Amino acid sequence: MSSEYYKSKTLLENFTALEQLTNTPQESDNHIKWSSEVR
Repeated sequence: MSSEYYKSKTLLENFTALEQLTNTPQESDNHIKWSSEVR
């Protein structure tokens, strides 16, 4: 279970890093919406 959490955390970090590289408003809006839904 901890490995699954680590995997998810890594995916989220990679997604955030990729988002910072692309830095498109639409991507940011989708990420914020997705983060809000997860919480």
